[in-house]
Amino acid sequence: MILHAFTSGFSQVGRSKRLIIFAWILNVALSFVVVVPLLNTLDGYIGDTVNEEELLQQISANWFATFQADHRAGDIAANIDLTIFGHAVFYHHTELFLGGAIVKRIGHFFSDLVFRFRVSTEHIDLLLMLTLLYDLLWIFLAGGFISLFARNQAGSISEFLSEGARYVGPFLRLSLLAVLIFFLLFIIVVDPITRLISSWTEREASELTPFVYYMIRNIWVALMLAFLSMSTDYAKIRIVVDDRSSALVAYGAGMWFALRHLSHTGGLYILLTLIGFILISLYAIAESQIPQSGYTTILLMFIIQQIYVVMRLCLKTGFFATQTNLYNAISRQEHASLARSG
Repeated sequence: MILHAFTSGFSQVGRSKRLIIFAWILNVALSFVVVVPLLNTLDGYIGDTVNEEELLQQISANWFATFQADHRAGDIAANIDLTIFGHAVFYHHTELFLGGAIVKRIGHFFSDLVFRFRVSTEHIDLLLMLTLLYDLLWIFLAGGFISLFARNQAGSISEFLSEGARYVGPFLRLSLLAVLIFFLLFIIVVDPITRLISSWTEREASELTPFVYYMIRNIWVALMLAFLSMSTDYAKIRIVVDDRSSALVAYGAGMWFALRHLSHTGGLYILLTLIGFILISLYAIAESQIPQSGYTTILLMFIIQQIYVVMRLCLKTGFFATQTNLYNAISRQEHASLARSG
């Protein structure tokens, strides 16, 4: 069943090339919010230096630290680090993700807004705003993709936009509920465990013991986040396929479906996640092997980066397509079983 959902799902993705290109254009347009101001800032800063050719070949860590120090007041420079110039960006922010930094900032912002009637600007910066904009974009896109995949139609751009707009409200409520659940997970469970590990290992002579504890915590957190993300995906699918309007009921139904058929839902999610890691590894190899020491190689690397972005979009839509196919297949099987028993 997993293999059938996988093959039929990516067959649908292959028939949706226009929609994926459209999603890529929207992602590129959103990236301009950061890229254009950053390039202007870098261009003005590098123009005053004498080591332009050296920086073209390799960004110096010392130079970048000076650049950030000189632009500390600006959101663009303050929220980037040296890893954006290489493939290490995929690994450097793992702890940020597993620690729930973005989720907790969103949670604290809404907590202050609801319970203290205060807009806490200290929780808002460029990184948070871009995350919210990106999530809002994909709330819209997800409705279009899931609706068309559920009907097994390629669909036109106008149909895609219409279906996306139709499900913005339910998906937005569902996303807010998911953020609340993630926030409570980190505040009530993960953070206390982290403090306990710190107190347990503060007198350990070897660094191996706390390392093992933190690795166990990270694996557990990653599994919990994967399950909750998977439950959110199936909640979106149930909103579309079963025509649900309640985000709370849909989330509960999605979580119950994911848990009840964990061997299938979990197996498919792991397979798709492994493909994602393979894409990251291939991009990392390409980035490390191509010396970006001239305009030709920089252009080549830019093309490879955009191919990688499109492949990631294909994988993201592949999650929607394969999980929708799996849900429909299991639902048909259950309905047939009920009909036979009845």
